Amino acid sequence: MQQKPKLEFEPGKKYKIKLLFDSPKTGQKTNPNGKTYNWYLYGVEYNTREYTFFADYVLQKELARYTKGDILEISDKYMGDEPFKHQWEVFSVGSDKPLDQILKDGVNETEIKVSVWAAMKVASAVSNNLDDLKVNTYSVLELHKDVCKSVKNEEAYLND
Repeated sequence: MQQKPKLEFEPGKKYKIKLLFDSPKTGQKTNPNGKTYNWYLYGVEYNTREYTFFADYVLQKELARYTKGDILEISDKYMGDEPFKHQWEVFSVGSDKPLDQILKDGVNETEIKVSVWAAMKVASAVSNNLDDLKVNTYSVLELHKDVCKSVKNEEAYLND
């Protein structure tokens, strides 16, 4: 079996990658000084080629928010002299998943923003100040959730 090349992140350079697995391969290793540490091995596609790389704990925590097929832009902003120090930036820039799967997988950030904006628009009609707007926005969101739940239950009852 041919081993995939290792992707080395150069400081200051942006890498657009696609995750090839839902989560990394993990394990533990003990260094010559006797210190045990966890390792996180990722499989990614970069420039149409498959690579692997080991993520440190901080980068792994960022990548844990994403799954197979997510396209990310990763960069290491650290420009100092310490070889094992990093300042990771990770941004989602797309996905190869179909839209229905993205929406089914959970509420995405755009959907949340649209819902909150709509709730604020409704709440602004009955709010006198910013504090009222905040409280009323939460109330409108809860009311919307309750109404959606009721409609779903009604549909399920009528279809039985």
